[in-house]
Amino acid sequence: MVVTGARSFERTNPVSRYWLARCEGFTVRSGRRVLGAVAEVGGPDPFGAAEYLVVCRHPRLRRDRTLVPAERVTEVIPARKTLIVDAAPGGAAVRSRRAVHGARQASTSAARAAAPVALSLARLAVALFGALLQLVLLLLAFSAQVVVRVAGEGRRRLPPALAATGRLVARLGGAARTRAGPALARRWARKPD
Repeated sequence: MVVTGARSFERTNPVSRYWLARCEGFTVRSGRRVLGAVAEVGGPDPFGAAEYLVVCRHPRLRRDRTLVPAERVTEVIPARKTLIVDAAPGGAAVRSRRAVHGARQASTSAARAAAPVALSLARLAVALFGALLQLVLLLLAFSAQVVVRVAGEGRRRLPPALAATGRLVARLGGAARTRAGPALARRWARKPD
């Protein structure tokens, strides 16, 4: 397709190669059909030549990306910011769209697979924290009962604040002992001689 009114450069022209490397935002046409706009120019060429173009049908939405090899570009029209490409051989555009879509689906499915694992780890952390907190309360209750018994053996009168705290902790300790098992309950139920 020859465009009149603006200078066009064919694929073999060095000016064409220059503009291919810097054609982000150019409109891509195939015959009369508009394929989209160039969203990205790519390729590992150290001299800056383009190897492929990422073409978006809807550039503002960044959807429907198609990979177009740079060899398919037949003309570059810099004044109109237009690239002319030949027809896709055997559905190459469809295959490249499927490849981009497949990569997007793979990344979302990986995120979905990781979410239950993270939730399970969070639940495990909460359960471990609860068990640790119960253990600390149990040890505190037992140690408070020991302090109350030792003070009671000395026939001293405890200060009111300490006596009230001792009674509260003894009640908590009783509840904790029943959860701790019968062996601990029997051991702590023995009266000192």
